[in-house]
Amino acid sequence: MNVVMDDDSVVVPAPDASVFLHKPEYAPKRVKIRVPLVGLKFRQTAIPILLTGGSILIALSALHFLWIADNDPMVGVPGWLVGVMIALGIALWGLAALNMLSVKHMLAQQPPRPQKR
Repeated sequence: MNVVMDDDSVVVPAPDASVFLHKPEYAPKRVKIRVPLVGLKFRQTAIPILLTGGSILIALSALHFLWIADNDPMVGVPGWLVGVMIALGIALWGLAALNMLSVKHMLAQQPPRPQKR
């Protein structure tokens, strides 16, 4: 009897059959999702984002009226879209202002921190 040993043969014992059994989960695990949209840190972070976004929209819409060159991409933008950009920019500034007032109110309600010496 001739025994041929190949280089790619497996020389470990077969795993137990329990390794291949699938155990379904009948009840899905509930994951608690914490939405940070109401906290002070999120509101403080959102203020510069809203101000920057509004400024960019207003500046881009102003380019439509300021540049007269024919090759400018903003000259070809329809007027209604420029109006929407201006309205969204003003809305973002308004949201930033409301957010600043809200943060000011939230900070006023917090107890004062002890000062380090």
